[in-house]
Amino acid sequence: MTAFSVLCDILNYKKKGVKMKKIIIIMLCRLMVLLTGCSKPSEEPVIADVDYDRYLMYKCELPQPLYYPSREDFTKDGVLDHESWSIALAEFTTRNQDIEANITFNRTLAPFYHTMVKTLLKDGKENRVFSPVNLYFNLTALAAITQKDAKQEIMELLGTDEENALTDYQRQWKDNQFTGKTVFNYASSIWFSDQLKLKKQNLKDFSDDYYTPVFVGTTGTDEYTGAFQSWLNDNTGKMLTDYVSALKLDKEIRMALASTIYYKGSWMTGYLPDNTRKEVFHSPEGDVNTDMMHKSVSMICLDNPYFTGVFDFVGSGSEIALFLLPKEGVSFQEMYDSEEFRRIVFDNQVNDDEVRARMVDLTLPKFDVSARFALEEILPSLGIKGIFGAQSDAFGTISDEPLAISAIEHACRVRADENGIEAAAYTVEMAIGGALQEHVKLTFDRPFFFALKSGYDNTVLFTGVIANP
Repeated sequence: MTAFSVLCDILNYKKKGVKMKKIIIIMLCRLMVLLTGCSKPSEEPVIADVDYDRYLMYKCELPQPLYYPSREDFTKDGVLDHESWSIALAEFTTRNQDIEANITFNRTLAPFYHTMVKTLLKDGKENRVFSPVNLYFNLTALAAITQKDAKQEIMELLGTDEENALTDYQRQWKDNQFTGKTVFNYASSIWFSDQLKLKKQNLKDFSDDYYTPVFVGTTGTDEYTGAFQSWLNDNTGKMLTDYVSALKLDKEIRMALASTIYYKGSWMTGYLPDNTRKEVFHSPEGDVNTDMMHKSVSMICLDNPYFTGVFDFVGSGSEIALFLLPKEGVSFQEMYDSEEFRRIVFDNQVNDDEVRARMVDLTLPKFDVSARFALEEILPSLGIKGIFGAQSDAFGTISDEPLAISAIEHACRVRADENGIEAAAYTVEMAIGGALQEHVKLTFDRPFFFALKSGYDNTVLFTGVIANP
């Protein structure tokens, strides 16, 4: 899955008696990519690599990701050394000291995430995907370079504490990055026109605190645009080249803030390609024949008055994919508004009477979908208004020139096949014994909700609705 968002900001100021109009782009780029092994890459424009380091003004020290021990590391001749793997996982968890703090913090973010799901995913009649944690990271970084009412409005929407914003940001950043068979990385950068007068010490502090290198160059040149695009592609696994190719650092642009996330993983239990076959998916636009994947595996199932669902593991259990199918007659908005949805998806809580371990015959479509959102049309209604004021001093922490956002675009892409999926998921404690389990069938052959979440601290990475795979 890939995603990004773009915020185009307009700056109005007077210079030598002439009213000038400048554009700032704050680009919020959040990518969560799960490469899917055998799936063919989509045809996308190729952007030449450009050395962006030559535009580097401030280089920050980035936290080193932890190495995540995968099952493959402890498997020889097809046999898993479960004891050694368990010890390695325990050591990994011990090194990741802030899991409980992140769990608590993610519950603080739950109302914001819930609001964005209800606002962006809507009625389930079309493919819509986005990255909640991307919005959190970008808006938090944005708040760090704003001031006064504009800053407070962002913090209120996020529901976070300004006093602890930096600590929370750094902890979330550090504890959800790892390498190995499963790769998960965040990245952030900020790009300026060399015509913008900057408050360099404030900017240096921001760069160090928020792990955001600072680049300065001449906007309106192919070279600077190429460097910007190359940075984005390098930090999104080149999964977003179709969107990135349209992003230009034109002469009027004054600033671009980019945040990315890259994820690469696979199902713990994959789907056999030989079991994939064309079947009917009941899309709101009419029935379509699509590739449906099949597997039978012991899973945790959900059932309540609003939806039926299933948890599946991605990576080596480091992420959990949650798929929810609304009950017949239940709309997506009714599902979103239910206490059950909020509790399970965002608060990481399930009731005993709605969760069971079952042997599941699971049918899930392969899909490659994308969506875009014009957030400048949405955020003002959610209380963020100060950053849009043409004559405001919202960005006075980094420049004396009045800056204002004019457009915000968030785009996301999800791709899934027999080997892997990009989505948001759910974390549960479970014990599956050796007793015979009830055998159930669960077929996702009509619009459904998905989420991909951290299996450790409940961070919501991606959510979406698949209405037409």
